[in-house]
Amino acid sequence: MTHSWNARRGFTLVELLVVIAIIGVLIALLLPAVQQAREAARRIQCNNQLKQLGLAMHNYHDTYLKMPFNACATGSGSTSPSFFVRLLPFIEQGAAYDQLDWSGFNNGTFIADNAGTNEVLVTLRVDGLYCPSSPLPELDNNFQLTSYTGIGGTAQKWNGTAVVNIDSTKKAQYYNGMVVARGDGSNPINMAAATDGTSNTMMISECSNYFYDNARVKQSANIRTSYGAGGASGGGAWNGVAWQDNSTAGDFGTAQNVTTIDVDPSFTTPYTGGINSANNGTAPANGAATEVSIPLTSAHPGGVLTVLTDGSCQFISETVANQVLVSLANRQDGTVIPEY
Repeated sequence: MTHSWNARRGFTLVELLVVIAIIGVLIALLLPAVQQAREAARRIQCNNQLKQLGLAMHNYHDTYLKMPFNACATGSGSTSPSFFVRLLPFIEQGAAYDQLDWSGFNNGTFIADNAGTNEVLVTLRVDGLYCPSSPLPELDNNFQLTSYTGIGGTAQKWNGTAVVNIDSTKKAQYYNGMVVARGDGSNPINMAAATDGTSNTMMISECSNYFYDNARVKQSANIRTSYGAGGASGGGAWNGVAWQDNSTAGDFGTAQNVTTIDVDPSFTTPYTGGINSANNGTAPANGAATEVSIPLTSAHPGGVLTVLTDGSCQFISETVANQVLVSLANRQDGTVIPEY
């Protein structure tokens, strides 16, 4: 009697290694696509958040017939609220807004970033102020930080040290944007002030990533110590920090939640203004007195998202000429802006 044997043949080691290699190649091909899809989704979310902020700005303007203005205070370092605080009723935070005590506003003692008066702002967490792609911390000492900054206009470039004897001409440059200090006082700003056209003027943009100075030292705009000599706490927090409006050295500090775009690269330190780069030769140390400008930064590859004054959201390439940024930041310089 003859028996036939049907022996089962298994994987050889070589075949197993080939299968593993094929799977590895497929993963290597698919992983970047998955990461790109995730980043695309994060960018869409960031874009939508900026659009909502732009809509809130328009609703504020329709209600009060002027633009919300940013933190403003005396040279003593007392704080007042950022423009984000003024937008609270228009971003579904009306209940928190109604709890605020505005009695100390005119003398710069609103205290938007400290416990006690208006303590509600310390613990309040506002959705839509943090870019999902940002590598920066979302909280600092229990203060919520923001990935977005108002565009205050253009800034004369200084030498990266203390600012001394700011004359009225230079000071006026800080007020030619759409989100400015003192805009709600004697000189309120409205949409009509954007004589260059609302589609040609930036309103809010990203400051959501690290940037590097010329020495390749990593810096971050989201730090609690402001870039002003006073070192007022809360710089980078969404609720604001003092804008110190003195003419003595170091007292003209950065108003966090708003930035300006540099104008004049004529100083001896190398000029690297633009997107994702420092605006002065050596980036400021935390708490050091420097110019007002900090760069627009983003973790989205290739540029930053910006909401224009007409409410539209645009992606601006990091290779854009700095003069184009200057023109977009200035609401009334009369320049024709090329394609960007």
